[in-house]
Amino acid sequence: MMFRRWLFKSAAVALVIYGAFVGALFVAQDDILFPVPARNVVVAPDFEAVVIGGDEGRRLQALYHAVDEPSGTVIFFHGNGSLAADEQARGRVIAAQNYNVLLAEYSGYGGSDGQPSGARLKQDALASFDWVAANIEGRVIVYGSSLGTGLAVHVAARRSVAALVLEAPYDALVEVAQRHYPWVPVRLLFRNDIAPVHEIGLLEMPVLIMHGTRDATIPIAHGRTLAAAGGPNVIFEAIDGAGHNDMVRAGSLERALAFLEDLF
Repeated sequence: MMFRRWLFKSAAVALVIYGAFVGALFVAQDDILFPVPARNVVVAPDFEAVVIGGDEGRRLQALYHAVDEPSGTVIFFHGNGSLAADEQARGRVIAAQNYNVLLAEYSGYGGSDGQPSGARLKQDALASFDWVAANIEGRVIVYGSSLGTGLAVHVAARRSVAALVLEAPYDALVEVAQRHYPWVPVRLLFRNDIAPVHEIGLLEMPVLIMHGTRDATIPIAHGRTLAAAGGPNVIFEAIDGAGHNDMVRAGSLERALAFLEDLF
């Protein structure tokens, strides 16, 4: 009898601890998903800070690099732990291939108004495209990395996009979170889902998906699932040995530019 009582109390304590931990994760999920960097990044003279209007009158501060007689404009959507200004080196390489570059920013990031959320970032991404369409002539290519891949697919499904490049993408944020916390009912608690797997099948433009085989943040299985949900216009390239944060060092940007050169 005493053992049963002890077992019951132990189970009750464990359940309380588990519930408290799950509750803490639920409350903190925005901070976990959107760890907005607090640092300031210097903007180089070849990039211009531009203000883009988001929904509800919010202001997004993006960075723009123009070239003479461009082949098109590339909109780049960055990952959740970086800023648009962190991608200036990448943008400069793209611009050297004769593309205008817009390094898009998100609500709450890089001096932009508001707080980030899944729904809000999707609106931000559409606002970035609409700014390009209103101010710059020519084809638009959308390029997303990590968190930005879901935003890139969302834009491509709703706007006239000439080509789409995805680097280390996910099928749905909730599925990635569930993989990282298998003992938590993430699918019941998640409130910021972005699920490109439900939109990529709508796309008709050429799509390049690149994923590192050693990606521990968003394992390559998520990229393969996303590619499988697309149509025959989707090219999937596994980058052997690449992790989540070393895709560029492993050659993803060169692959992306070669893909665009073949198209245009």
